[in-house]
Amino acid sequence: MIGFPRWKPGFRFTPASGGSHQSKVPLDMWMREARIGYDSDRLNPDEPTAKALRDALCKYLGLVGATTSNVLFHTVLNSPLDLHEGIDGFIDLEIPAVPRMSIPVSRRTVTIDVASHVKPKFKADFMVNIPDYGNPAGRNTSAMLYAEAIGTRMLEGLSAEEVSRVGIVRPAARGRTGTKRVVRP
Repeated sequence: MIGFPRWKPGFRFTPASGGSHQSKVPLDMWMREARIGYDSDRLNPDEPTAKALRDALCKYLGLVGATTSNVLFHTVLNSPLDLHEGIDGFIDLEIPAVPRMSIPVSRRTVTIDVASHVKPKFKADFMVNIPDYGNPAGRNTSAMLYAEAIGTRMLEGLSAEEVSRVGIVRPAARGRTGTKRVVRP
């Protein structure tokens, strides 16, 4: 549904902690490794469902033109993130650096678990089920519902200055905070 990732030639997951696939490795280390080795297009995913979700998130956040490059979609199917954590993908909202003020790039990350049915337990921030029956209009409508929930989560706690650095032109609606959610289209 969201496609398989392409990894850079010769890339292997070897977190800096020296952990093996059997040991418990912090989630952020697996994601850091995935960002390094990812060779698929983060701005224009191949899979229509992944592309619809990323595009809907950009639209929800009001990002246009060059500012859409602040939303990066990563699919990590069959990676340690999927096999050990149940995370099929993650979306980064990158907040640009301000070099003259020594403010580094920061990011907000939301994890997703893509499933054809609702699971009673899941580790990702969101469980996503966007039906893909060759119906672009239905896929886009479902993607927009998820984008609202994901976008709201990404914006929680951002300062007005951070929002302006990203280029967000409209505020998100207030949602519940701190809970994992299943959003039903």
